[in-house]
Amino acid sequence: VIGYETEATTNDLVRVVNNLGTVYSLNIGKLGMSDAGHKGVPLIDAIGMGGTGVLTIFVKEKELKKAASKTVVLFTKKGIIKATKLDEFLKCKTSLQGIVLDEGDQVCFGMVVGSGEDTNRLIYTKNGFGIVLDLKQVTITARMTKGTAHLALEDDEAAGVCMANTDRIFILTTKGYGKLCALDSILTAKKRKADMIRLISLSDGDNVFRIIPADTLFDHAKFIVHMALGTKIELSGADVRETTRISKGFKLVPVKRGDSIVRIRTV
Repeated sequence: VIGYETEATTNDLVRVVNNLGTVYSLNIGKLGMSDAGHKGVPLIDAIGMGGTGVLTIFVKEKELKKAASKTVVLFTKKGIIKATKLDEFLKCKTSLQGIVLDEGDQVCFGMVVGSGEDTNRLIYTKNGFGIVLDLKQVTITARMTKGTAHLALEDDEAAGVCMANTDRIFILTTKGYGKLCALDSILTAKKRKADMIRLISLSDGDNVFRIIPADTLFDHAKFIVHMALGTKIELSGADVRETTRISKGFKLVPVKRGDSIVRIRTV
């Protein structure tokens, strides 16, 4: 799931951004109604979208005048961050390019940030490093530009982004290891291309799957971990132990050979 809206109408504007940085216009009215068990309409059929979706942008009809105060921020695997005013994306009738990518690069994450919102984000990598960046440091540029290199990545790539407004974070790896650790002030970037800080030690072949902010209610949280072969595993926040940043963590999810974690969601 890359986005959802609980009160969408056929008059609202929806834009879908894929991993190649292309922005597609989605007409909700053409999707039709379906029940909760239905898979939905393939985006390749609905809007001709190839690649993998990374962000949906919902703009309600009554909020169109506020679009100029919001910013779309795109993050690429090679450490490029691009900020563009939301209203530039609303000009899309079918599809348009949202970012100019270097060869071999892809968009891995995107978000819409409004004025007055908390702009600190933890950006983490596949190999277990991370840094907290205030998105106000990212220069706002026109849609058809490359963005700016903000991350110092060496033989690594950005894997995701999450809020940085909690004292602890929950880290889950592709091999099922997990832990809680402190979100230290040492992670805060003081300059562009600051050194990334290790968040977790990984065994050979393991990568970070997801990092989730752990608030004061985390111990009472319940998660469902979805496996590629169809298994669903329930995980409780109370089962996740806290340890240091450089530790490996603890086995939380039994990942069998040939299987992999594809999704984690809160119940």
